[in-house]
Amino acid sequence: HQTTGEQFDTDILSSIETTSGTAEITSTLNEVMLKAVENYHAPVVRGHSIKIKFVTQLPTPVPSFAFFTNFPDDIKMPYRNYLENQLRTNFDFKGVPVRIFFRKK
Repeated sequence: HQTTGEQFDTDILSSIETTSGTAEITSTLNEVMLKAVENYHAPVVRGHSIKIKFVTQLPTPVPSFAFFTNFPDDIKMPYRNYLENQLRTNFDFKGVPVRIFFRKK
């Protein structure tokens, strides 16, 4: 499968457009989601309070988000659902699949 020069240029332009707003999107995303985390803290697991440091949107076709936390494996489904609902409510992802990942910070 060979790509024409015109298609290649369009791909470059769309990727540049996508990355140019990334910092602004990440900033807004963190502002809104960290406030939601503050309003409803993650539960304490084995004596450790779970802290979510920041969140970023991953560059995937399906809206996907990585939450960076001190204990990613200890976040349970109810809290995951809370975060997903906050994303849907604040960023208009109604009816769209949203993927959430927790990563070690």
